[in-house]
Amino acid sequence: GKVGLLSPSQWAGVQVHEGYISPTNVSEIIGRAVEAQGATSISLLKIDLDHADCHFARALLADRSLPRPKLMSVEYNRAFPPPIVYKERFSDATVDDFSSVEDSWSVFGQR
Repeated sequence: GKVGLLSPSQWAGVQVHEGYISPTNVSEIIGRAVEAQGATSISLLKIDLDHADCHFARALLADRSLPRPKLMSVEYNRAFPPPIVYKERFSDATVDDFSSVEDSWSVFGQR
């Protein structure tokens, strides 16, 4: 089952998305949240997905139908500080292909 840390009733104005998210659908998800709030601007957009966050940021910034956030915070890996250029490849493999964390570790540990 799903375990949620937030519910929409905990904080007024907070939109919670439970489900799959990728760079191809992130704009649609954020767009629905903005519309549900009746918002015309985004004060803060925090991206922290623990996997290829830059791809999500790029997709959101490329979508001109969304309001531009006044401030955007994107998680990065401090093992690759500037000026090192590193962009993690986005992959769906860890999302649906494994029934448990142990399954994914057994496969990726062998690579």
